Amino acid sequence: MLLRSIDILVAFAPTANWGLLDRAQMQEELEAVLSRPVDLISKRAIECSSNPIRRPEILSTAQTIGSQIAAIALPC
Repeated sequence: MLLRSIDILVAFAPTANWGLLDRAQMQEELEAVLSRPVDLISKRAIECSSNPIRRPEILSTAQTIGSQIAAIALPC
């Protein structure tokens, strides 16, 4: 049986120092915990997307599951 992936939108604090390898490790850990494939994307990447359909759809349907909030808007 093919398991559908879970889309996870993450927002990093501006001071967070997350590199590509850190994100790959986070994705692997989430897949292990959830026992499903995970598609991990940053909120900033969506906010800066030039796709006029995808951007508002994703941002308007996203659900917060857990958070540590640091609200600072960054330019694209």
